[in-house]
Amino acid sequence: YAKQYGMNIRIVRPSYIFGASRLDDDRVWAQFIANIVRGQDILLKSNGATYRSFCYVTDTVTAMLYVLLDGENCVPYNISNEASNTTIRGFAQAACEVFPERNMKLAFANPEDEIMPEPSPSDPTPEIMDNKRIRSIGWEPKIDLKEGIRRAVAILEEE
Repeated sequence: YAKQYGMNIRIVRPSYIFGASRLDDDRVWAQFIANIVRGQDILLKSNGATYRSFCYVTDTVTAMLYVLLDGENCVPYNISNEASNTTIRGFAQAACEVFPERNMKLAFANPEDEIMPEPSPSDPTPEIMDNKRIRSIGWEPKIDLKEGIRRAVAILEEE
């Protein structure tokens, strides 16, 4: 379609975008941030072994601008921050660690989930995105997972 009609198309594929959100947002990472704001321990309802790429919202927006300005026509660019690739459990642990003075704890609804399972070849493919292509046009992520959590909490507590 782009070739047929001579259109300029830019394609981005963002990873899981995180940042300040509503306190009633039901996405798992948003629930962890809401727990911090409310002063509640984080309760995982699974073993949290799902492995994903995350990217802070401001990094995602700047990546989109890089692609709009310098990206190739009809070439997809993954937006992710390898410093923020983690499991759901890892995100929850990072959320607890960012504010040690709050004494946040990570708990599990099912005691058997406390033991992290060993990865198996039959496990689903991790949702990890390779960002080499977008880095090749000069974009670099600036905000890692813990700093992103810190910023999101600060924004929500300011409101």
